[in-house]
Amino acid sequence: MKKLLTLTCLLILSSCAKEIPSDQLVKRQGVFYEINTTTPFTGRTVGYHKNGQLKSKANYKNGKYDDLRETYFENGQLKSKENYKDGERDGLWESYYNEDGKLEFKGNYKDGKKDGLWELHFHVNFWDYHMKVYYHSLPRYPGGAENCEDDRLFCPFYTRQNYKDGKKDGLIEYYRLNGQLLAKGNHNDKGLDGPNEFYYDDGQLEYRINYKDGKKDGLWEEYYKNGQLKSRKNYIDNQEDGLRESYFENGQLREKRYYSSPRL
Repeated sequence: MKKLLTLTCLLILSSCAKEIPSDQLVKRQGVFYEINTTTPFTGRTVGYHKNGQLKSKANYKNGKYDDLRETYFENGQLKSKENYKDGERDGLWESYYNEDGKLEFKGNYKDGKKDGLWELHFHVNFWDYHMKVYYHSLPRYPGGAENCEDDRLFCPFYTRQNYKDGKKDGLIEYYRLNGQLLAKGNHNDKGLDGPNEFYYDDGQLEYRINYKDGKKDGLWEEYYKNGQLKSRKNYIDNQEDGLRESYFENGQLREKRYYSSPRL
């Protein structure tokens, strides 16, 4: 009976929380206040689009976001869902690209930092993205990019990756929008670490590249779509070093070269 009374009281207090239009709040030095007041705001806000559709709703405690905040497109479709605790991001976050409901990202925060599994959708070219971020020496359009939905200049994809204390940690996977694995690798707190693999649109291995603490280190292999080895080379501390071999598609040796990376 005591628990029931406590729950009833909480529901009554919740239903009586102050609610005001979102444009009646101002932000001063990171704290939200009602206009013409000096007391940090506690309660709820709501905002509407010009067509009358709900635009946003949010909860506040002592002038900071607390609990759930949601935003919406003009057609009523959810745009974002965010959770907070005492002003810090905490809990599930979701964001959508447009009114069709295409997911942009989904994941969890803990004490203001990304934590656990995140899913991120990109509507840009996968290979251009990776040349800029990680793989500067890859060919411009490896074979795996030829089967994009539109053309070779546009290859949307999504990732699944793990975070710990706000940093990428462990396995990261990249998928085509049809769900087929495009690439996978591992991260530690310094960057890519261990084997990273890229796949053709039929699932056949295209590249295998080894990293150590964010730098290319070890064997780099490239394969034809029929599974035959195309080239093989070695890296030490991000510099090519040792024997490089390349092969024709029938397996016949095409060329051998030797490289020596500078040593300190």
